[in-house]
Amino acid sequence: MPPLLSPNVLLLGDGADPEFDSVVTFLRGSVPHARIQEAADLPAARRGRPISALLPDLVVVCQSWSNQFSAAEIRDLLTWLPLARIVCCYGAWCDSDGRTCDHWPLAVRVAAIDGPYLLSAELAAFHRANANSARSPVKIHGADDPVPTQRPLLPWTASRTEIYQSRFPVCAMSNRPIDGLRIGVLSPDRAWRQMMEHFLTTSGGVISRVGEDNSEDTQISALFYDADPSDPRQIAELIDLKTRSHDLYVVAAIGFLRVDLDERLRRAGADATWAKLSPLTQLIELLQPHYHPQPGR
Repeated sequence: MPPLLSPNVLLLGDGADPEFDSVVTFLRGSVPHARIQEAADLPAARRGRPISALLPDLVVVCQSWSNQFSAAEIRDLLTWLPLARIVCCYGAWCDSDGRTCDHWPLAVRVAAIDGPYLLSAELAAFHRANANSARSPVKIHGADDPVPTQRPLLPWTASRTEIYQSRFPVCAMSNRPIDGLRIGVLSPDRAWRQMMEHFLTTSGGVISRVGEDNSEDTQISALFYDADPSDPRQIAELIDLKTRSHDLYVVAAIGFLRVDLDERLRRAGADATWAKLSPLTQLIELLQPHYHPQPGR
């Protein structure tokens, strides 16, 4: 089989910002360096691009703050590259964009923490489109989850409902990917706890009740810990959990996950972190390495 063709990628924004480490690392591990052009903004990208160079197939934007890219600049980008795929990875200061600022089409926006997940789908789709046959799934670096890489990509004009259905697929709940895994969910928010228990049960997990004293932690393989609000009390509780149960795999869930907060939770004992607005399939990916099916399952 001939080697896969790599896309031409334009990386806009401050790729050195630690908030976008996962995005930039994923790109550099998936696309040859010669295929990636980096620029602070669109005018700089166009100035530094040779006339004979091929146009970008994929534009990845690292947006650090609202209005970093003006509406006129974004229209210019969409007009210049009408056939390119665009992924705008936004940082914590841009969480309210989409409600208070609508310069970017909603379908291209994704939280920086989820950037690699969406980019894996974009790269896999590019490879499929350039392959002679789509009968064999295309494997790329960091794209082990078959769900996002096999769905049709969204157009810029996709509605909120279409975006939600694409990024939070129901099909991920139907194949019981963690069948038999004993999991505890610890959260003071009863409604959220019950919602997550329902999802994990539908995915095959066995829910073990965890009391205020975490009395059942020796019977479970993984603990899903609600770290909101991330204050000293929550950090102390997490440290206490890991002190009493070193082998317990803890996934800390947080509403708005930042780089500094991720580091703080991991220092406190979290083995992994998960943003509450991230696709649920990512949570399953975090739990699967600790799923050991019983004989006969």
